[in-house]
Amino acid sequence: MGTICLDTGALRRSPELPQVVAETDAKFVVTDASIMELCKSDQWERTIRDSLKPLSTVPERVFCTLGNGELMRAQFEGLAPLEIGDLVGEKPTMWLRALLKEIAGGTSGKTFEQMPEAIREANQRMAQGHLDHVRNREMLMELLPTIQKNVPTELLSELRGGRMPVQDVRDLVTEFVSSFLPHLEPPPVPKDVLETWIRRRSYVFRWTWLRARTVVEWIAKGGLDSAKPAAITNSDIDRQILTIGSYCTSLLTEDNQVREFDADLRSVIESPSLLSTPTNSLLDSQRWIDRSDE
Repeated sequence: MGTICLDTGALRRSPELPQVVAETDAKFVVTDASIMELCKSDQWERTIRDSLKPLSTVPERVFCTLGNGELMRAQFEGLAPLEIGDLVGEKPTMWLRALLKEIAGGTSGKTFEQMPEAIREANQRMAQGHLDHVRNREMLMELLPTIQKNVPTELLSELRGGRMPVQDVRDLVTEFVSSFLPHLEPPPVPKDVLETWIRRRSYVFRWTWLRARTVVEWIAKGGLDSAKPAAITNSDIDRQILTIGSYCTSLLTEDNQVREFDADLRSVIESPSLLSTPTNSLLDSQRWIDRSDE
């Protein structure tokens, strides 16, 4: 079954997950964002144990990704489009596997003991970025006037009236992002590199595409003015998981909106303009020998 990305809802309550773990040889990708979501409440330990229990039987088949900010920086600094092996963090993966072993054994070892302090530090960082609801809303709002300016009035009318076919919505967002990225002022990277990112549907392209798709969705529903900042943050978390999930064979989710956006993005990635298809081969590398006991 290749690789399956698990969103937070799937970890918490998917009836399919235990069966997929037991009956297939799939590899499972857990995102940094999902782990943070599982640790939000005061009951984080119970949530973590309950949510990750199905995976605790196959720790060697579980991988944890780097954060969205780290991955964006990696592409801007290295310029080459990222592939699935670039998304996985060695330290996060070994940490998660160690955690899964403690869950399997019903113990609270070194990994669990270190988590309260790690959660406290992570919450402090996230309050200034990842969970800054007002900032997240402002960043998404920046795309609104650009989209409204560049999308013909008749198409905006179709969108608001719910008359635009799904494929036309996908094409509209793709055309907007493809024309928008190379003309950033000043361009953060050479334009020929940006054009390669677009053709190869790079991480930056996918992330930007989902942001634009979110804005288009809000336009169709009446505008971003009514969107609560906390709801924007939640959609931001979904976009992080969706971007990473698009590199995997499939994304397991219990959220219909996430499922719809996943189908949209995969349709764009599979379009003829894609020059190369990311593979799962790097997850089979000896680089991922389980060293969590060291």
